[in-house]
Amino acid sequence: MTPPPPDLIPPLNIVAPWCFKALTLPGQYHRGKLCAYRLLCQMTVIPQDIPLPRDHITQFYKVLHQGLVGTDQVYNTY
Repeated sequence: MTPPPPDLIPPLNIVAPWCFKALTLPGQYHRGKLCAYRLLCQMTVIPQDIPLPRDHITQFYKVLHQGLVGTDQVYNTY
């Protein structure tokens, strides 16, 4: 017998927490933080197969706001 397929775990649920964690790193990781912002923006804006979790949207706008107006200001792109 073949086991049943596993429950769907969207990649967003795996990758987004890593990106949010990367945004808490010190300023010396500026380039990595830019990559995390870019990936979060792409994952959030591009339509997904399932609706985005409310906590993802809340956390996304929080870190985006902090990145734009905070002391780190990582809105410059490479």
